[in-house]
Amino acid sequence: KLLIFIAKNDALKELYSKDITQRIKLTPSSIQRAIDLLLEKDYVYLNHKKCYRVLDPLIKEILRN
Repeated sequence: KLLIFIAKNDALKELYSKDITQRIKLTPSSIQRAIDLLLEKDYVYLNHKKCYRVLDPLIKEILRN
């Protein structure tokens, strides 16, 4: 869920906001665990603006559709 959400909403900063947690139906602690795993597996990265982005452009395009 989180990887798809990041792919569809480019350059996310506020992953733990109430709006986002309600939209993806995950708790902040679940989001934290998921983002840690996605960062560890190199599916996402945190850019210089502190925004989460999908690393692989092909995966990003597949998930957007």
